[in-house]
Amino acid sequence: MSSIDKRDLRKRYRNLINKVQESRLELVDEENNNLYETITTANDLFSSVDAPTEATLDALLLTKTVDLASIKARQLHIGRPKFNIELFTKNIKQFLNYPTSHSNVTRIQEIDTAWSRLGKLASNCEKQPASLNLMVGPLSFRKKERNIQRRERLQKAPNVLTQPTMLNERNITTQENNTTKNVLHISRLLQAHQPVNFLKFITNPQSYPQTVENLFYVSFLFKEGKAALVENESGILMLETRIPPTDDQVVAGEIRNIQLVLDMTMDLYENIIKEYNIKESIIPTRAPVETSTNSNTWYG
Repeated sequence: MSSIDKRDLRKRYRNLINKVQESRLELVDEENNNLYETITTANDLFSSVDAPTEATLDALLLTKTVDLASIKARQLHIGRPKFNIELFTKNIKQFLNYPTSHSNVTRIQEIDTAWSRLGKLASNCEKQPASLNLMVGPLSFRKKERNIQRRERLQKAPNVLTQPTMLNERNITTQENNTTKNVLHISRLLQAHQPVNFLKFITNPQSYPQTVENLFYVSFLFKEGKAALVENESGILMLETRIPPTDDQVVAGEIRNIQLVLDMTMDLYENIIKEYNIKESIIPTRAPVETSTNSNTWYG
């Protein structure tokens, strides 16, 4: 097929698609056969399709016609007579003996009686009695009142009330900065054991929390430039001391900081102990901090 024929084929497909989109109501009408004609035309066009572009247009047209065919099929009344609304209205007027001309409008009472007879006749076809609230709502309506419950404030017994403790200068004890003390202590240990395996140095086989604390304290040495990590020939990170840089070196950009994050999980902690066979900690185990809940002394 030449390129001109392909353009013409695409044009005819697009015209059919636009026709289907613009005439949806007409195509689903039971008395209208245009949907069948559209499908027949699409089948004729499909015999000339040999490229993906035309096949895409055919698939789009097929999808739209299938949707309309499904709607039209649901509207079919197979095995039942077709309901004609105009004929039904005409029969109702004949039953009510309704005047066909607007000049005869004086028989209102007779028409009301006829409507009552029609209602009784229709009630015989109902499977359930008519409800009282049909169309006009219930016979009576009672507004629901909101039941608002006020919550009473919780009253504490006088014997369980406690008065806040009054603090003065004599009660306040300035606690020594444990962080600074521990950082200095670890710095001295590093000077005595350097170069040392970094993981062996911080790991305490008797205490996982203190291992995390040791890592925290060593990070201060890195921040102040007093320690550094060096990789040895075996690829193991060794911890060594360093002379802190001067302000001039920092300003000149001679010092380059590299930030590392070590996630000391419980699994990693146990693997380190097993891998290096750590029995004792280089950093001694610190005594736990004792706190008293009944003391009137404030530590800050």
